[in-house]
Amino acid sequence: MPQRTPSKRRAVEDSLEESRPDDKLNIRIVLAPIDLSAASMHALNYAIPIAERFQADLHLVYVHENGHEFSADAMSQLLYESAEMRT
Repeated sequence: MPQRTPSKRRAVEDSLEESRPDDKLNIRIVLAPIDLSAASMHALNYAIPIAERFQADLHLVYVHENGHEFSADAMSQLLYESAEMRT
């Protein structure tokens, strides 16, 4: 988990306190997409105090691209050719 500096956290908390969004909002889940880049870790520094402020669950989503994309037709053709080679 990324380390938050007290000054960053304090700035986020101060901003939340000034806007008083909890008077009108009922946030139950904060969704934070991450890709482990510096930018997503920076965004997480904002998501954590927001979730804490609203006593909301914090959900992290990480999507990993796995190799090359294939169309269904291309994959079917590859599987068929592979099966043919085995017989």
